[in-house]
Amino acid sequence: MAKTDAHTDDPSGGRRWARLAGAALVTAAVLGAAVLGWRWHRNIPVRQVVVDGAARAAPDSLKALARVDTGQALYRLRPRRVADRAERHPWVRKAGVSRHADGTLRIAVTERTPAALVWQDGEAAYYLDAAGYPLPVAPDSSAAAFDVPLVRGLAESFQPLSPTEHDALRRLLTALEKQADARALVSEIRTTADSDDSSQALQLRTVPPAGRARSAEVHLGTGAFPEKLRRLVAFWRQAVKEQPQTAFHEIDLRFDGQIVARQDSLAPASPLDS
Repeated sequence: MAKTDAHTDDPSGGRRWARLAGAALVTAAVLGAAVLGWRWHRNIPVRQVVVDGAARAAPDSLKALARVDTGQALYRLRPRRVADRAERHPWVRKAGVSRHADGTLRIAVTERTPAALVWQDGEAAYYLDAAGYPLPVAPDSSAAAFDVPLVRGLAESFQPLSPTEHDALRRLLTALEKQADARALVSEIRTTADSDDSSQALQLRTVPPAGRARSAEVHLGTGAFPEKLRRLVAFWRQAVKEQPQTAFHEIDLRFDGQIVARQDSLAPASPLDS
């Protein structure tokens, strides 16, 4: 008897292929929607530019520096490049840029803080921050807008985005920023030629002690400012405040481990251990 092969369709295999075909169609649809969404996202126009954190830097000047116009493709802009442009403003220490799906480009700035006011030719020339960067004095603002020491004797002209070339002054401003007690004692910083050094030395003039009209001149030299400022604060607390009947008109901190103080034009120099 001859055998007859019987062919029986497998229904489970057909369902499996149908599921695979359906999944492929869904995947294709999702990918297509993603591509369309990406294209739409890439072409969202800039509708507004918003500046946050600007008090001294005019928002309009920051927008001009950023060079972003409404209508540009928002997500084709490079945030770091826009931030770099905003940081060209002398008052801006740091800028960050964020993009938002509603078409807003937001520029958040952190401004520099004045640490001293350079005084030249009898008037306020410009501020310096704690890192020595120059900040412009607005023509319509008062020189007393910030309670900071005056810097006298610095001949440099205003050079935006370039810190002062006076290295000792930069280091002193940085040290004063970190020592609030010392900063509160200083009314003026003077740059003078140091006879023992080819670079420039620095002198301070203190605020007058409470109840006294006369301030003191402080010789700092050219370095080791954090340690010298600590010695000045300690001397002020232990000697100046504790001896209200004594007028200290000169304090010399240039000697390691010593403070030389002159009480008046007739009194001899008296070394005091720090």
